[in-house]
Amino acid sequence: MDAELTTGQEPQFPVALLARCGADLYRANAFRVTGLGVEAGGREIARQAERLRTMQKLGSAIRPGGAPALEPPPDTDALRQASQRLADPEQRLVDELFWFWPLTAGCADPDPALAALARGDLAEAARQWTTRELNDDASAHNLAVLAHLQALDLEHLGGGLPSESAQQQSKFWLDAQQQWRKVLQNEAFWGRLTARVRILTTRG
Repeated sequence: MDAELTTGQEPQFPVALLARCGADLYRANAFRVTGLGVEAGGREIARQAERLRTMQKLGSAIRPGGAPALEPPPDTDALRQASQRLADPEQRLVDELFWFWPLTAGCADPDPALAALARGDLAEAARQWTTRELNDDASAHNLAVLAHLQALDLEHLGGGLPSESAQQQSKFWLDAQQQWRKVLQNEAFWGRLTARVRILTTRG
């Protein structure tokens, strides 16, 4: 990796982060496109890629599962780019940073908040993260990602949003700013991110 993340210091981000922070930050996220979790290993990635290729051959719309779902569904080119990012440690780290983390790193047990997210119950996922927000390193991060994603999804719809949607978008932006501020001040978050850097560097 081009840069190291260390706790107790001002964080230094990979160059890839700056290149990706555009309006398509979440729409092009490899984990959203493929429906995989951020801790997915090589075998799981390969199985999902084969599943999505089969869907393509059968002419099915590619809906990998998970939420919030992409509309329209990802096409062949989006899947190809997502696979390339997952194979590159630096690009993968950026996509991990801007996607939902399990509450406990490396835990094989089902994550109730991510399960709620997968079935489209965003309110329940947010409720669980809000309940645990002060007690772990993932909840504030996930709340920031959720609000940020929803704000950018509305941005993707373009101008002329109904008044109610425009007000909701403003609330999402405010929530995202507040949550990212909490994340940046959380030493436990930086420790977890640093651990992921080490894991991905070793894999690479």
